[in-house]
Amino acid sequence: MLNGVKNVAVKAIKSSPLGKETRSTRRGSTMGPAVTGTVTISGRFFNMAEEGGVDEESAHKDKGDWLFLEVESCQGLAKADAFGGSDSFVIIRAKNAEFDLDREVCRTSVVEDSLDPIWYDDCYELPPPEDKNGFELKKTTFQLEVWDSDSIKVGEFLGKSQFQGDIFTKQADLQTFTFPLQGGELEHNPPSVYNSSQYEAQGLKVPQPNPTRRSKGPTDHEKELETSNAATFLSIGVIMGYIFIGVVAFGFIFEDWTVIDCMYYAVLTFTTVGYGDFALESDDWASQLFNSFYAILGISIIGWALNVIGQKMVQEQVKALAAANKKASRPVVDNFEPSEHDTEAQIEEKLVKKLEKEAEDNAAAMRERWKKIKKNVWPIVAMFTIGSVVFGLLEGWTVIQSFYWCVITSLSIGYGDFAPAKQSSRLLAVLFIPLSVAIVSGCIGGIVNVFIEEEIKRTNARLLSRELTVEDLDEINKDGGEGVDRLEFVEFMLKAMQKVDQSLLNQLHAQFDKIDEDGSGHLQKEDLELAAKKKLAMRRKMKLASKKVGSTVIFTKKGASRASVMKALKTSSDAKIATTGADRIPNTGQAQGAKS
Repeated sequence: MLNGVKNVAVKAIKSSPLGKETRSTRRGSTMGPAVTGTVTISGRFFNMAEEGGVDEESAHKDKGDWLFLEVESCQGLAKADAFGGSDSFVIIRAKNAEFDLDREVCRTSVVEDSLDPIWYDDCYELPPPEDKNGFELKKTTFQLEVWDSDSIKVGEFLGKSQFQGDIFTKQADLQTFTFPLQGGELEHNPPSVYNSSQYEAQGLKVPQPNPTRRSKGPTDHEKELETSNAATFLSIGVIMGYIFIGVVAFGFIFEDWTVIDCMYYAVLTFTTVGYGDFALESDDWASQLFNSFYAILGISIIGWALNVIGQKMVQEQVKALAAANKKASRPVVDNFEPSEHDTEAQIEEKLVKKLEKEAEDNAAAMRERWKKIKKNVWPIVAMFTIGSVVFGLLEGWTVIQSFYWCVITSLSIGYGDFAPAKQSSRLLAVLFIPLSVAIVSGCIGGIVNVFIEEEIKRTNARLLSRELTVEDLDEINKDGGEGVDRLEFVEFMLKAMQKVDQSLLNQLHAQFDKIDEDGSGHLQKEDLELAAKKKLAMRRKMKLASKKVGSTVIFTKKGASRASVMKALKTSSDAKIATTGADRIPNTGQAQGAKS
C-alpha cells in the first residue's frame, strides 16, 4: 500500500453500525434480503493538465479538478442467490439537488458467487462541469448502490451508502474509505440491464493507474481460466429450454403429439441420433420451416453444451496431468549411477539396483495405466447393462437386441431398425439418450488420452536421456555467440518435445519486451507502473482530443434536455464517436436524468 493512503469510516453514516441488519426496499418492489456489510472505495482529486500528459487547453484546466474513483471491494454482503453467494456489482450515482442532478456515472463489472467481492480494475475519472458557474464535484453527493445480478435481469438490492465529494483531497496518494451499507427505499427506479463497458465508450472508465498497489493473490489467475459451475448449470437449463420449445411447437402448434413424444423428438434432434421412426406428419410449409431452424438450433445447442462440458473435462485433465508431472519430476538423487571412483563390486551392485528400480517403475506405470482405463470403462459397461435390461423389459427385446440398440444409440448412429415405441420407453429415452451419448463419448476420449499421455511421456524420456551432439549445439547457437546459455537450451528442448513452437516463443519474447519499459532486460514493479501510466495517459489524450469528455454528456447546465445534448453532440466534428457513448446513457430516473 502506498504511503499516505488512509482507511477510515465516514462519520456521517456511523449511525448504522456494521453488525446491524436492516431491510432493503426499492421503488416498486417487495422487501429484499437483510442488508449487511460494507463497501470500500478510493479516490482523489487531480489536475488533468498536470498529470495527464496533455496540453492545458484540451484538459480544461480552468474548469476545475477531475475526480478519480476506484471501487475496491465489499465485505459481508447479504446472500441473494439460492445457490452460492451473490453475483454483485456496484453503481455510483452523482446527486446535486440544487442543479437537479441525479444520474448514474459509474458501474462496476460483476463478481460472481461471492459475499466478499473484490474489484481490481474498476477505475473512473469524472470531469469537472462544463459550466464554470455550475455545481462543484466537491459539493456533490455520491450514492453507492450494491446490486445482485441475475442472468437476464438485475437481481436484489443489497444496500446503499453515500458520501460527499469533499471527503477526497487533491494529492498524489489515494484516500481510501469504507462505508457501512444501509437499507431503505430508493428515489429512482431499479437500474436497467446493460453492459458496464459503456463507460469506456464515454471515456469515464480508465485503465488501472497503479497495478502494484493491491495484489490479486496467487489463485486469481487460476480462477480466470476455469469454467464456472454456473456455465455448466446454464447449459443444462438451455437444453431444458430447447425441449420445452419443442413441446410447445409440436404439441400445440404444428402437430398434435403427446408431451412425451415431443420431448423424445427434441432429444433425437439435438443428439443427432435420428432413428427415422419419428418425423413431421404435416406438409405445411410453416412447420417445415420451423423444424429446419429448430434442427439448426439443436445442433448449435449440443455443440455449445459439449464445449462447456469439454472445457471442464480438459481442466480436470490438465490438473491431473500437472499433478502427475509434479510427482514424476520430484528431485531425486540418482544413487544408482556408477561413478569413476566405484569398485567393480560397487558398480555391479548399483547396476542391479538400477534395473530393479526401472522394473518397479514400469510395473507402477502399468498399474496406473490400467487404473485409468478401468475408470473410463466401468461407466460405459454400467450404461450398456442398465440400458439393455430396462429397455429390453419395456420393449420386449432380447438381451442382444437391447445391447445392440444401446451401442448404436450411445454412439449417435441411429440406424432406425430398433427404436422405442411405447410412451414409457420414450420418456425414459429422453434421459437415457443424452446421458449415454455424453458418458460414452467422454469415456472413450479418456481412454484415448491415456495412450496419448503414455506416448508423450516416452518421447520426453527419450529426449531427456539423449546425448547432446555438436550438431545440436550448432542448431541452438544460431546467433553465433560464445556458447549456449540456459535459456537457449531450455527453449530448444521445449521445441524438441513439441511443448511450444518458435512462433509462440517469439510472441512471448515480444510480450516481455513490451512489458520491459526501461529496457533493462528484467521485469520489476516499476515496469508495470510505468506501462500503466503510459496507457492511462494515452487514454486521456484520445478522450480529450476527440472531444469525448464526460462533462459534455454527464454534467451539463441546469435545464438542458437530453435532446439538446444529443443535438450539440451531433453538430460537433466528432459526433460519430461521441454519440456512440451518449446513445447508451441509461434512462434510469428519467425525470432527473433529462434535466441533468
